Amino acid sequence: LSARRLRGGASRQARLGAMFTEKEKHGLRTYQYKGADTSYIYRFVLSPLAQRCVDLTPTWVAPNLITLTGLLVVMVAVGLHLVYNPTLDGAHDPPRWIYLANSIALFVYQTMDNMDGKQARKTGSASPLGLLFDHGCDALNAGFNTINTASILALGCSPRMLYGFFTAMVPFFFATWEEFYLGEMILPVINGPTEGLLIAMAMGLATFAFGPGLWHEPTGLPVTIPVVQAGATPTPVELVYTATFLGALATVTGQVAKVLRHVASKPDDGRGDTPLKAIMDVVPFALGAASAAVWTLKSEVAFQQYPVATCALISVAFVEMVLHIMLQHLCHAPTKPWQRVAVLPLVVMAVKVCFPDVLPVSEAELLCGMSGVMSGFLVYTLVRVCIEVADVLQIYVLRIGKRKGA
Repeated sequence: LSARRLRGGASRQARLGAMFTEKEKHGLRTYQYKGADTSYIYRFVLSPLAQRCVDLTPTWVAPNLITLTGLLVVMVAVGLHLVYNPTLDGAHDPPRWIYLANSIALFVYQTMDNMDGKQARKTGSASPLGLLFDHGCDALNAGFNTINTASILALGCSPRMLYGFFTAMVPFFFATWEEFYLGEMILPVINGPTEGLLIAMAMGLATFAFGPGLWHEPTGLPVTIPVVQAGATPTPVELVYTATFLGALATVTGQVAKVLRHVASKPDDGRGDTPLKAIMDVVPFALGAASAAVWTLKSEVAFQQYPVATCALISVAFVEMVLHIMLQHLCHAPTKPWQRVAVLPLVVMAVKVCFPDVLPVSEAELLCGMSGVMSGFLVYTLVRVCIEVADVLQIYVLRIGKRKGA
């Protein structure tokens, strides 16, 4: 019996860690995090608040458990919006408290996101797995919050929901891409995880106080912006569109310039980084974003009839690409952008809506089927990555401490 157990244990060890080469395992074990949030609000308000909460948190609470709890709180807020405001336009006269609950959920999420690293340092359990877990939860939150944002701004189940995706996911992807090439994540004085979430909380509080109609009343401001018809004054939601678009554009432009300058000037560190390779890493993401835009803007089915399935399909592609770049960063290994399979369903949906007869199934059937399959694929990928990284590091995912024999 004992020999059988030993053979079973050896077999398990052979299976786990199979996704990493020995060089990548060494990169994981020797990884050192470099990063900082230079926001004044974070430094003088949010960080001290998170530290106070960590001081009150028992040492047996794992940092990843804190991160996961924050994400689950946001998912509860998503459920409230879908139950009480299923059309996301306020037409069902949803109770105002769901908007307040959304702001509270975001505040809890932000605080716990700031706590996990401090709890890891307090308990001596900081690891690359914690960084990967935190980044993955942040990516999932960016997708989930698209639904919440559409409900708060009364955008309805329409292609306007793309606003939430692009303003959250595009800067997030490029921040991860920038960290991969620069080796550090230095958040600017004004950034998404701090000021961005605070603005989202403020929008929820405004909708709680004045109702969702607030965002669609003309402001009377003598401002001309591209999204407004000639002679009309912009509404608050149109001003939000414009401000976030310009902010995202400025952020991404700065990130691209910084990465290309850095890669062009640094010596080869064995990973083969070049400006061309950096650009090629972005191509699958650009292809997925373009496919999602073509599909949802031309479709009368996507956001209009199946908003959750559509959000899921777009989010899966985004999370898989971000997770891959982050994992390769931790392993100090080159990226493999053309192996990102989750972008393919978006391309298929774009082809289907442009050429309806190309596939012998309806768009709705194709959407629901691929959304279910790809969501399952993402869950499997996330669980497998967490288990295998934990195995390489000989630690637990949701518990503190080293495994026996490590």
